[in-house]
Amino acid sequence: LIFRKEFVLELRKIKVIKSLQLVMLFVVLFVSIRQYSYLVRWKTCLSDSESNIFALKQKLDSLYPNLYYNEMFVYNYASVLSQLDRNFGSLPVIRNADNLFNHYDYLLNRANQYLQHKNFIMAEAYYKKASVLIPARILPRYGLFKCYINLANSKNAELMAKEIINKPVKVYNATVENIQSEANMYLGVN
Repeated sequence: LIFRKEFVLELRKIKVIKSLQLVMLFVVLFVSIRQYSYLVRWKTCLSDSESNIFALKQKLDSLYPNLYYNEMFVYNYASVLSQLDRNFGSLPVIRNADNLFNHYDYLLNRANQYLQHKNFIMAEAYYKKASVLIPARILPRYGLFKCYINLANSKNAELMAKEIINKPVKVYNATVENIQSEANMYLGVN
């Protein structure tokens, strides 16, 4: 009789454990399918909304609460917001991207946004990170140059102008020519 009670009790434990495993499997399956559907919606809205950035923003707004952990989604969303944003509304999204990855384009985009909103200290920090990440690029140095001018830091602005002028250029184009011309004008060189 005691053996039988223990046996029945053991069978119930096994049934409960198997039931819990089955429930957990369904939950994981449900969440996985749901996340996959959000990813599919993101890819679809990118291809459908290329011509209308406002429609794209609306679709990305609805997907963000579910894809905030996906670094490529967050980068894409932050880029769209920074193209449209004039009042720092995209900064919470970009702060989330800070935690996910560091990428040259992302850092430069973030620095440019801070510069646009006249937060020169934060812009300087991101331009420095971008210039360390890819030292051959001139745009982060130009951003630092503009920050130092706006901060009335003539010593660092002069150093950055000299660095811009003396930096070897891999691809010479109109943008580089304009940046070097501006640095020359700042130094009073023609």
